[in-house]
Amino acid sequence: MRVIGLGGNETQAAAEKFVTRNGIKSFPMLWDETGAAWAAFRIPSNPGAVFLDANGKIVKVWFGGVPKNSEILALA
Repeated sequence: MRVIGLGGNETQAAAEKFVTRNGIKSFPMLWDETGAAWAAFRIPSNPGAVFLDANGKIVKVWFGGVPKNSEILALA
């Protein structure tokens, strides 16, 4: 399983501060400057999470918070 963070809906400087403040080091963070990825996954606002299978098919989408590890592991 691979986790990739996707920042957006704020300035890049604010996203970088969020990453630093929350000590996010265990997975890479990408910046979605145009919001295209957010729109493609139908995520209306931050925070949200999308779980994709190995073929890139959407398995589960969460809005309003990041899922618990147990929820993610149940899908894996």
